[in-house]
Parts: sequence; structure tokens; C-alpha cells
Amino acid sequence: MSISTSQLEEFVNQFSVQTSEITSKIGALKTLDASARIPAIKSVQKLLAEVNETLEQMEIAVRDLPQNSSERNKYDLLVKSFRGDNKRSEEALNDEIKGLRERADRDELISMDESFSMDQQEEQLIASTERMERTSRKLQDAYRIAIETEEIGAEVLGNLGTQRETINRSRNRMREADSDLGRSSKLLNEMIRRVPFTLEDIAKLVMIMGIGGIICTIGIILNTSLLFVFSRLRIRNTNLIYLAVLACFDIGVEICFIFVFIGKLVWEYFGNYSVYLLWHDYVPVVSTIGQTVIASSVYFIVAASLDRYMTSIGRKFKSQHRILAISCAVMIGCLTKLPFYLEVEKVINEECDGNFGYVDISRTNITKRNSKGIEKEEISFSEFYSQVYMFYTRNIVNVFLPFLLLLLFNLAAVHNLSRQRRPDVLIESPSLMGHTNVNNRSSLKDASRTLIVLVTTYLLTNVLNLCITLVEFIHPDLTQQHDKWYTFLSDLSSILAVSATSLRLPVYFATNGMMRSHIRQIFFPSLRKSDII
Repeated sequence: MSISTSQLEEFVNQFSVQTSEITSKIGALKTLDASARIPAIKSVQKLLAEVNETLEQMEIAVRDLPQNSSERNKYDLLVKSFRGDNKRSEEALNDEIKGLRERADRDELISMDESFSMDQQEEQLIASTERMERTSRKLQDAYRIAIETEEIGAEVLGNLGTQRETINRSRNRMREADSDLGRSSKLLNEMIRRVPFTLEDIAKLVMIMGIGGIICTIGIILNTSLLFVFSRLRIRNTNLIYLAVLACFDIGVEICFIFVFIGKLVWEYFGNYSVYLLWHDYVPVVSTIGQTVIASSVYFIVAASLDRYMTSIGRKFKSQHRILAISCAVMIGCLTKLPFYLEVEKVINEECDGNFGYVDISRTNITKRNSKGIEKEEISFSEFYSQVYMFYTRNIVNVFLPFLLLLLFNLAAVHNLSRQRRPDVLIESPSLMGHTNVNNRSSLKDASRTLIVLVTTYLLTNVLNLCITLVEFIHPDLTQQHDKWYTFLSDLSSILAVSATSLRLPVYFATNGMMRSHIRQIFFPSLRKSDII
């Protein structure tokens, strides 16, 4: 026999002894007097606790036996049986204690009835009567309060019903008023449209729709013709590829001007509600594209000037270098102008549904400085974005830096060409009949004229915009105090920027002999060669 089996046998014998002792003591509780019952009950409870400990030790010893063995199964059943016996012993003790308590309460009540005197009974009766009277008064007070509460509740319900009717009548009147306001707004808009245009309105229409529209139309035709000229030339390996890409971007600028500025005047002065909704849908995207194209176009001119400067010092750009320069120009335009799409948002005014004013374009929080009601982190970011990025970065990268680069590259190129004066300094110029070599003196004149035109055009189209930007940042109140002049100058600066794009072909024709000869060959092929030269 193993050690675990011998221990289990000892536990079984111990359990039998303890159980017999518990049963005998529970049966003897009835014969004991009141003073001896409590120690006897505690003794039985102590024995029950010892039995529980014995059973726990048996369970631990059973776990040491091998799994699925006959001995383990045997002692598992014994432990479960002993648990049931112990539980029945506890229930028997509890039943006995409950019966003893009931008999003790009954005996005590009988003894109290016999010992109480008539005086004590009378005092108890008086105290009970007083308690009943107090309870009755409290019940009467509670009943009265309940009645008063009910009356107040009924009055409140009546008032609520009256107020509900008042609110319903007010809501109906508000609906009628809203309907009347809608009809009044439509009538007022119709009256405004029928009112003759003021002198300022006429000036604005003439400047934007008339002059601006004509400039854009002419610019699209001229730049398309310029693209046609370039398509007839082998420009991939020459610096004319910059001018070809610039012509494409100029067409984009002119189309964006028509959609943004002229489209606004159509719904603003002629009351076209469909154009009004459509304009507010596309203007954030079209404005972003237009500004990005303008910013990239400037750097195409810078890249062409850099190419000419490198040629003047005897180091020619390769085709991949020109493609890289064009890509960098587009990237600069995207980095400085594409975030404009995040600076504006379309705002819907549900109260004006169906009327002008239903939708509007406004600035987002990232462009506002010292905005109230915005968290501290957002204020600091908007301060940085509006001041550092929108003002300094954009104006330096898109205005000052291109101007300085154009000035430096062109001056350096002219200086190098005037100093070198060697017959081996030639300029690449593709033609319909092959390559043509242009001497230094002609190249110097063309470079000088091109420099003057580029710098002058750039100044005319950007200085006014720069001045307006400075005023907006330094003294924004001036734009509100002189809003008419501010609007006029802003429109004028936009027209100047577009006018530069429409003047590319005339500028090339007037300042560049090589381009002039190619244009004449393509559009006037009947002219003699001597006339072209």
C-alpha cells in the first residue's frame, strides 16, 4: 500500500469518528438547558470545520494518485459521498438550532405574558394609541399634500397645453414668415437685376468681361498657334522646349481666368442661379489649378534663362537636364500653390435654400490669424501658416526669387556673349530645313531684347499684385475702408497677369529673329527666303 493510500485510509477513519461525534452531539442538544446549548453548538460547528479540512486534505491526497486508476476513482466517490454527509450534518444542525430558537421564543413570550402586570399593559396600550394618532395625523398631512400636488399638477398640465398651442401658432407664423421672406428675397433679387447697372458695374464688366475676355480669347488663339509652330520644329533637344511647355500652361491660365472671373460676373450681374451653383462647385479646384500654373510658368522662364546662361559659358544643357528643370518648375508651383485648395471651403446656408446666398466661398481656419474660439495649437499653426508660408514663402518663391534669377541669368548671359565674340559660339535653333547658325552679334541683340521684355513683363504683371499682398498683410483694414479700390486693383492685377500670357507670341516675334523666321515660314510660306531674312 502506498503512502497516499494509507493517508486516505486514515482520513476515512478520522471522518467516520468525527461524523459519529457530530451526530451524537446534535441529538443531545434537545436535552441540554439554555446555558449549555451555546457551547455545545459551537463544539459541533468546530467539528464540522475540522471535517471540511479533512475532506480538503483527502482531495489533495487523491490528486496524487495515478490518473484513471481504480483507487483514484474509488476515493473520488468517497470524497463526494463524505461531502454530501457533511452537508446533511450542517443542515441537521441548522434545523435543530432553528427549532430551539422557536421553542425559546414561545417560552419567553409565555413567561412575559405571565410576568407583565396590568399597569405595564396599560402603559403599552397608551403608547401604542399615541403612535397610532401620530401616524394618523401624518397620513392626513400626506393625503392633503397629495391632493395639493394633484391640483398643482393639473394646473401645470393646463399651462403646458396652453403653451403648446402658443408654440404651435408661433411655429406656423414662423413658417409663413419664412415663406414670405423667400418670396421677398426672390422679388428683391429680381428687382436688383432689373435695376440699371451703375458706373462701377459697367466699368467692372468692361474691364473683366470685355478686356479680360478679349485678352484671354486672343491669348488662347496665339498660344495655340505657338504650339502649332513648335509642333513643326524639332525642339526636344533645344531650349525651345521651355517655351512650348510655357505655351501649354499659358492656355491653362487663360481658361482658368474665364471660368473664375467671367463666370462669377455671369451669375452676379445677370442672375443665373444654375451658373451660381456650378461656379461655387468648381471654383476651389479651378482657382488652385490657375495659381499653380502661373507659379510654374515663371520658373519655365527662369529655366530657359539658365539654359541660355549655360550656353553662353560653353556648357550646353542636355535633353534630360531640360526635362529635369521643367519638372522642378512644376514641383515648385505645386508646393507653393496646391495648398490653396485647403485654404478655401464651400459654406452652405440652409436658410437661403433656392436663393442667392445659399452657398459661399470662405477662408478656412488655417488662414486666420488671432481667431477666437480656436484651440491654442490650431492658433499657433494658423499663425505660422498664414504668416510664414502664405506671405513670406509664397512671395519670396513666386515673386522676388524669380525676378532676381531672371535678372542675374540674363545679365550674366549677355555679359558672357559680349566678352566671348568668337565665331565658334553658336546658338541652337531648329528649323524646317535643319539647323541654322546665328552669329554672336545677333544673339547678343536677341538676348538683350529678351531680357528687357522678360523683366518688364514680369514687373508689370507682378508688382501690383505684390503691393496688394503687402497691404493685405500689413494693413488689412485698408482693404475694407477702400473696398472699391481694392476690388478694382485686384481685378486689374489679374488682367495684367493674363495679358502677359497672351503676349508670348508677339514678344517672340518682335525680339527673336529665329522665331520670327520660323513663324513666317509656317504661316506665310509664299514669302521668299530673302523676305524672311
